[in-house]
Amino acid sequence: MGFAQLIPYTDETAAVQLSLHVEPEWRCLGVGTALLSVASQLGRASGARKLIALSPPDQEALQHTATSAGLHTATRTEFGLPKVTVTGVPRPCPPAELRSIRRAGGAVSAGCR
Repeated sequence: MGFAQLIPYTDETAAVQLSLHVEPEWRCLGVGTALLSVASQLGRASGARKLIALSPPDQEALQHTATSAGLHTATRTEFGLPKVTVTGVPRPCPPAELRSIRRAGGAVSAGCR
């Protein structure tokens, strides 16, 4: 289905590196939004105020996913790749459609109770 991973930066305590992936057949179903929402909540709980991700050129999926989760993005180029910074407080729960996917797919709904 997909995953989100947070890796602390050693030189910037208010930020964590974000990796987010959703398998193609699960895209556009709210899975990425739920993963990003929960990752953001976990990052904030550990003291991070922003998530930073490198994105492939011409990819706007992360920005769209962040907006769907109620988060904000800022993009700048670094090492020839868009560096996306995600900030804000996510919506408390994923969209209603995802709840039925979770029940059917058995995905974990951490942080959304």
